[in-house]
Amino acid sequence: MGVEREKAAGEVQLENDSVRAVRYSLRPGQTSSVQTSGSYVLVPLGPGRLANVCGTTDARSVEAAGFLCVGCEGDHKISNVGNVPIDLIEFEFGT
Repeated sequence: MGVEREKAAGEVQLENDSVRAVRYSLRPGQTSSVQTSGSYVLVPLGPGRLANVCGTTDARSVEAAGFLCVGCEGDHKISNVGNVPIDLIEFEFGT
């Protein structure tokens, strides 16, 4: 029996009852569609500048392969407010 989840806002890389890994590839100025999820962890795959992550709208610089945050349950979207494309992986945990 699988975990019922809303359709992912990015490209699903892995999904099972315990976790879903979603990859986002955002161009400068691009924002993902709104995602509703439970607990999640964000990991950027390259350096850049993001907003609308980790429960705040504030912009923050991120490093390649650095842990970004553990997010709260609810609606969120991710915005690339930098001047370079950025990829990141969101790990959503099943309930």
